Formats: sequence, structure tokens, C-alpha cells
Amino acid sequence: MKKKRIIITVLLTVTLIFLVIIFGLKISTDGKIMKEKEQQVKLVKLAKNKFKNMEEIKIVDFYESSPGVKNIDFDVTTNNGQKVQLNSISSLGGYINNGLELGKTVSLVQVTFENGTKEDL
Repeated sequence: MKKKRIIITVLLTVTLIFLVIIFGLKISTDGKIMKEKEQQVKLVKLAKNKFKNMEEIKIVDFYESSPGVKNIDFDVTTNNGQKVQLNSISSLGGYINNGLELGKTVSLVQVTFENGTKEDL
């Protein structure tokens, strides 16, 4: 009887430890995803302040070019329906544009994030 109790206690302890580890990993992953989305939103807002006449932005890639410097590569559909691909902007304000007009987009822009979710910004 005492041996059975010890086995049950050990199994419950191992199960509890396993659940705590899984829960911790889930929280860590969710936090990382939220932080990345916040950084992508900041970069989209930076792009809106740099280029005018943007209607849609599709983020193709989100990456860190050097420690602390976040970048997005993105495609744009302009207000007149023109598609401008392979644009880039960094958190330092540097950019590469392939035909976008410099200026400011004040209207809402539909953004498709790297994970496929959409939001108007």
C-alpha cells in the first residue's frame, strides 16, 4: 500500500512539472508573437509616414538585420491599383522603395501581417 502511494505521488509530481513546463512555453511563445506584431505595427506606421497613396500593405518578411534593428519587406497596392513589390523599411528609418512616392499616407491602410492576419492601420 505504501509503495502504491509513493508511485502515485511521483506520477502526480511528474505530471504537474510537465504541465508547468508546457504552460510556460505557451506563455513565452504567445509573448514573442505579440511582441513581433507590435514591432511590425510600428514599422508599418513608419512606412505610412514615409510613403503616400498606400491602400494595402502585405508584409512579406520581418527580420532583424543587426542587433536591435528590425526590418520589414513589404508589397504595396497604391490608391490607383498599382502594385509595388519588394519595398523595405527599418526601425532606424532607412528604406528601399521600388516606385513608391515619398509623402504621408493619412488614410487607413489594410495590412496583411506575416502570419496572415489582417488589420486596418
